[in-house]
Amino acid sequence: MQELPRLDPALHGRRAQASLDKGQRLQVVTAAAFRLGARAHALNTAARAGGGPVKFTAGEQRRDFVYIDDVAEGILWAAARPGAAGEVLNLGTRVATSVREAVSLAVEISGRLVTAEFGALPSRAELSTLVANTVKTQRILGWVPSTSPAQGLHRFWEEFQRSSAK
Repeated sequence: MQELPRLDPALHGRRAQASLDKGQRLQVVTAAAFRLGARAHALNTAARAGGGPVKFTAGEQRRDFVYIDDVAEGILWAAARPGAAGEVLNLGTRVATSVREAVSLAVEISGRLVTAEFGALPSRAELSTLVANTVKTQRILGWVPSTSPAQGLHRFWEEFQRSSAK
């Protein structure tokens, strides 16, 4: 397998750049990368404090939750493939999961340290479903994510516990 360039995987929701040969730059936005937005911070804060309720909207929005390590890997693949230069490539699972489902799974994985109060916050005007179309990415890179949303949440929780123990 071809050696891939190194890129900091801490790209969660930020612009990232990887240096390519001949001074080219690859710029990617990972805004939808396996995150639940500001409410994820509230879940983490409540869990660190030993539990409690966290308020959410109804959670009916459907998103393509992709594990951040998979996003970092996809960016590395794009940086290493000459055919990817100048292309817009979507990284995702092509699976729509409701925010309610993702949060409920996170609560379950945490051992129910926190509770989710769905419908406690007003819904915002936003797209109801956002799912990555990865056909072009698969054709150009031959890349697909290897981590399911459930596996990603489990890994996230394990890392959260390790970092909380420090």
